[in-house]
Amino acid sequence: MNKIELKKIRLDMGLNIKKMAEALQTPYRTYQNWELGTRRIPGILIAAIELMEKKMKTVMIYKIDTTKGFYANETGIGFSLYPWGGNTSVFEGTDDGGCPYILPSGFEVAESEAGPIEIYDNNGSLCILDKNKHNQPMLVFSESGQCRYSNKRKMLMLWLEKAKSA
Repeated sequence: MNKIELKKIRLDMGLNIKKMAEALQTPYRTYQNWELGTRRIPGILIAAIELMEKKMKTVMIYKIDTTKGFYANETGIGFSLYPWGGNTSVFEGTDDGGCPYILPSGFEVAESEAGPIEIYDNNGSLCILDKNKHNQPMLVFSESGQCRYSNKRKMLMLWLEKAKSA
């Protein structure tokens, strides 16, 4: 692996130099020197990067801004695995064109029994895509394996991190 391949892998994974260095648990300057070609890339690092590249998954998430809905609570910002389907006489809105987010370890995107793709945890339980108070996407799931807001068991919320830095 050379410096060009190393940089391409980092960019394909949607990471900036700082995030890649953190993921590899190496100092920023050391990683930067590998990518600049001023230091030789260790063989063990090459294996670690290839393994990390295989394990890191991204998912395209669309920020939907609904300006008109059948009910008042159907307007506002939300997140979806699908782009805005188009305005109708009842619903109006737009999407941001989508942005790749890093899917946490243990989560998968797969087709549901009904057909559309959904996010599942490693137990096969459906997870809900929602937003936090800062209008950032997050996954909502529970330790009980039931992803329902009405469930009074402990709910876990996981913020999703953008895959590509600005």
